[in-house]
Amino acid sequence: MVVQDLCADALLARVTGPSDRDLLAPLLGARYHRVRAAGVTALYRGGTPADAGAFLSDRSPLVRACARWVLGRADVGPGSVPGG
Repeated sequence: MVVQDLCADALLARVTGPSDRDLLAPLLGARYHRVRAAGVTALYRGGTPADAGAFLSDRSPLVRACARWVLGRADVGPGSVPGG
């Protein structure tokens, strides 16, 4: 877990905007829910919060909560997000 967090944090430090969306792909597709949650949360800082709508049906309650937080923070309702 510690190594996963360290790796995720190092990658997230490089995300500054929408052009860095491809950096998040490994996090968003990760097997471990903590890593996916970090990636979903970074969508807000990365400037693509609407993409969090795809994670509203994730199998992990933590990831779903992060997706709701990102959408709420960006004032994007689940009904206005594809798949949300």
